[in-house]
Amino acid sequence: MKKRQNQAVYFIACYAVWGIFWGAWGILLPEIKLMTGISDGTLGKILIGISIGALLSMLGTGMVLKKFSKWVLTGSLLFFALSIATLCLVKSPVFLLIVLFFIGSSSGALDVIMNSGVAVLEAQTGKKYFHIAHSAFPIAVIITSPTVGMARQLGIDFKIIVLVIFFIISMIALFSFNLHMTGKQSGESNQSEIKGRTFQWSVTKGVIIMGILGLLIHFMENSIEQWSAIYLEQRLFTTPGIASLGLTGYMALLFLGRIIANSSKASEKVILIISAILTILGFSLAYLSTNQIVVIFAFSLAGLGISPIIPSIFSQIGRTTSPEIRMKAISTVTMIAYAGYLLCPPLVGWIAEIKTLRFAWLLMTILGLIALVIILFNKELKKNV
Repeated sequence: MKKRQNQAVYFIACYAVWGIFWGAWGILLPEIKLMTGISDGTLGKILIGISIGALLSMLGTGMVLKKFSKWVLTGSLLFFALSIATLCLVKSPVFLLIVLFFIGSSSGALDVIMNSGVAVLEAQTGKKYFHIAHSAFPIAVIITSPTVGMARQLGIDFKIIVLVIFFIISMIALFSFNLHMTGKQSGESNQSEIKGRTFQWSVTKGVIIMGILGLLIHFMENSIEQWSAIYLEQRLFTTPGIASLGLTGYMALLFLGRIIANSSKASEKVILIISAILTILGFSLAYLSTNQIVVIFAFSLAGLGISPIIPSIFSQIGRTTSPEIRMKAISTVTMIAYAGYLLCPPLVGWIAEIKTLRFAWLLMTILGLIALVIILFNKELKKNV
């Protein structure tokens, strides 16, 4: 039992350092934009490098997990840290694209590895860990985002901020060395070859439905994470410190929503319906208002709505698939969902150029409505995928 608790703590720490970088990233984007001299549209195209790198790395992560279960988390964290450190060398749009590709590759691998590990832990213990583990990400962002915003406002050098993040992630990587990513419940069979071949026919429908829902949620998440600081700072003319509050408020409510969902006695479907409605209200408000305080509140409300959906997707996949196909199912859902990250940057950048960045929040409202429809009519939420 103590070993399982230690594993849970390590996974929470890994999600936290993952959040440290992505919390800083949205606040550093305006400076990166100025350093490279690119427009919103060009930035949107370059940001696609993150998603392409992530999707490509996910294709091979499952095989690596099976062969190197003891080393894979440490290696991925170190790769992530080194990729981040190379941001210090960025001077041109082309080099930024290359760096973002490697950041995306390492981040995508981490996503699959951590979700697979938590799924195994849930299956072995019968306890819920996904909401708690995923809540470490927003709490890290809550701390990092305003800290980096204030650091920028105080004139602290971009390279110093990046290297501090590199050091923190590297330290956690070393502590995660003995953490294994694979395992089975006692009594579970070892028929991976037989059941693995039936994967396409046995769980495809549920996996695709969950993946599409994840795609919509990741698209909406990415819009706030990547564009909220730019919108507040360069469109509503706030200071960098105030601009960081959009992401901070969003992440604070993301954290709170996951804690509430973890302890709630309501059915999963009821929680997700309420979540989708709150998401729609949040993005609608962000589109309708140009008041700085109201927009920050709107991003926070959207965070509360979005909060439980991704953890619920992975928790259900982990609970309802056999150990032989669990890793493949999680990898498949992760890849489909990551298409949201792939599509969001160029589409939002394109909207910003042909209309204004504000119209992106109208698009998010529409996507929230689509997500609500999927949740309402998704029978897979009541049965095994």
